[in-house]
Amino acid sequence: VGVNPNPAHIINMSLGVEPGSLSATTSRAIDEVSERAYRAGTILFAASGNRGYSDHILAPANSPWVYAVGSLDSNYERSSFSNYATDGASVDFMAPGGSNPESGCYFILSTFPDDSYQCEGGTSMASPFVAGVAALILSQEPGLNPAQLETRLVSSSLFDSAYMSRAAYGNGVVCADRALGASTLCGR
Repeated sequence: VGVNPNPAHIINMSLGVEPGSLSATTSRAIDEVSERAYRAGTILFAASGNRGYSDHILAPANSPWVYAVGSLDSNYERSSFSNYATDGASVDFMAPGGSNPESGCYFILSTFPDDSYQCEGGTSMASPFVAGVAALILSQEPGLNPAQLETRLVSSSLFDSAYMSRAAYGNGVVCADRALGASTLCGR
């Protein structure tokens, strides 16, 4: 295979599998490929899972080279289905994924084939939100590497220690406005 003249700088993986269902060889392969991509300048995001677990997140989000994204509702509260872990690898960031019954849609209104819209929810909706914010940051500063992108995302996230824990919320809610230089933080 020839050299890709336009390599990806951001990869979103709205997918996940139970880590225990993977062989040790497959788990190692996920980590090795993720590390190679990261070291080559690509930042990776993955869904943490939608089972409501508090003891683990899904693979590949559990890889140390992949940023795990959990889901929250419009009240900035962790969606009840969003996986996290009180020990070990947990979520790194939170983003909209739905579950607030007051919203009418309950989830995220999403474009769908045939020029239509549907309500979709889960950490698979939250993960591309964070990847999209990372892409917007790169559009402003194309020379940033994955570590610098992470720093920008962390420093511009909303974390309220009054009700958020690091295990369940990671670095907090990704706020596109602050990440792109606005003085507001998630509209506040």
